[in-house]
Order: sequence, then structure tokens, then C-alpha cells
Amino acid sequence: YQREKVSGLTQLGVKAWLEIPLLPIEFELGTNLAWGSYKSGLFFNHNGKTDTIPVDVPSPLALGGESGSTPYVSLLTDATIRYPLFKFPPVLNTLKLYVGAGATYVIATRVIDRKDLQSTFGSGTYANNPADAKAMVKSNLLQTTIGGHLSVGAQVKIPVVPIALYVDGKWYLHTAVSDAASGYPLAISAGAGFAL
Repeated sequence: YQREKVSGLTQLGVKAWLEIPLLPIEFELGTNLAWGSYKSGLFFNHNGKTDTIPVDVPSPLALGGESGSTPYVSLLTDATIRYPLFKFPPVLNTLKLYVGAGATYVIATRVIDRKDLQSTFGSGTYANNPADAKAMVKSNLLQTTIGGHLSVGAQVKIPVVPIALYVDGKWYLHTAVSDAASGYPLAISAGAGFAL
């Protein structure tokens, strides 16, 4: 099996947070959609010859992708409780540093790797018909899981102006739906939002 890196990765996300006066904690809800594609193929030896099977399946979310490629799609939804460590000045909250933790629900396509294919072919199900490998990949492509995350961030709110700027980092725990994606648990985001 051979796989190239994901190309054309695009991400789009939204986040909302709620600060209730007199409560020492804050609440945050966010979701992030990412999509791209990667070239991959199977090289299958049988009956003295080698078949090459490109693993090109349609994207499960109809987001397109490079022709003849395997789609990568992930939708992460986070529910977070934040605790402000520092506010300055205390009343206006112009600058705020916070930490948090919460739960994450993930819908994502597996990043197909050698281990996935070995376990499938090892069962003998597709051993005599390599063309069925594409059907196997397609039927098992979209996966879901529930995990958690830790977060740390900063938020700047300019007085009078109803806009807040933020940057935060999240370390995801048990949210990868495939081994090939488990080595990338850190996400850093920055943006702006209405802060009334």
C-alpha cells in the first residue's frame, strides 16, 4: 500500500462562548470542518502477477476532491468549560487568559493505512478478489468517536467595540478514528467574534 500526504486541506469553523456574571467559569461550543484528499493505491500480488488498484472513492460529504483520490473529511464538535486564570482590568476584561477542558464528538474519514488493509485481507474476505478492496475502503471510510480535550487560550476584548479576538490551543484525547491520524492531537486556532 502507498499513500501520499493530504493536499488541498481546507478548514472552516465557528465558535460561541457564554460568560455569565458572578459565575467563576465560562462555557464554549465550537465546531470545525476540514476536508482534503490524498492519492493512495493497493499493490496486490496474486497468481504470479501484480494488480494496482487506485483507492479512489467519493467524498462522504460531497465536498469534492482531486480526481482519483481518497477523501479526508473531519467534523469535530467541542463542548468546553473554561476557567479564566487572569483578567485585566478585572471589570472590563480587556485581556483574558483561560484554561479549559471538555468533550469532543468526531465524525471523520479514516486515513487508510497498511494496518487497516492487513487486518482486512488477513481475514480472507477479499483475498481472492482484490478489486473488492475499494468496496471495503468505501464501506468503512466514515467513522465516529467521542473523546475529550484540554485547552488554553487568550481573548482580547476592546472596550465599546463589540468584537473580541482570540487564540487558543487544544490537545485532543482519544479522538482519532484511525492510527494514521493519531499522531496529530494538537490544534491551534485564531479568530474574531461578536462580544456583546
